[in-house]
Amino acid sequence: MYNNYNPAQARIDSLMQQRQMIDQQIQQVQQYANIPPININNQITPQQQGNFDFNGKWVNDEQEARNFANANLPTILFDNNKSIFYMKYLDGTFKKFKFEEITEDNSNSIENRVNGIEKKLDDLICALSKPPKQANEQTKKGAQTK
Repeated sequence: MYNNYNPAQARIDSLMQQRQMIDQQIQQVQQYANIPPININNQITPQQQGNFDFNGKWVNDEQEARNFANANLPTILFDNNKSIFYMKYLDGTFKKFKFEEITEDNSNSIENRVNGIEKKLDDLICALSKPPKQANEQTKKGAQTK
């Protein structure tokens, strides 16, 4: 008799379809404008991770680094077996670099400074621990020579 027609349900379905179309259009605009997502329902949406443009990879040797295909960024390739890294640029340029350890200057090291202070203290203690007779004899000899 009524053929199960429900005008309220038809209206709800129509509104849901419109909302889906609007959501798709918003997503397309956001992709082009690179803006954060719009929150229509006041629901908390997780923030997407930003693009990290570091293009670094690990390789086993120089040959593997030379054969590596980089798409849109200069690539840094770290050698697993040596302290070397390679740079591969968009124009095909390939450069090789060596990691070098930077060591602390020995003259400023704590051990050398402590050893120097110990030596100075030992010299001072030796100078102060001389018996007074030696000091008196030296002054007498100095007086006799004058």
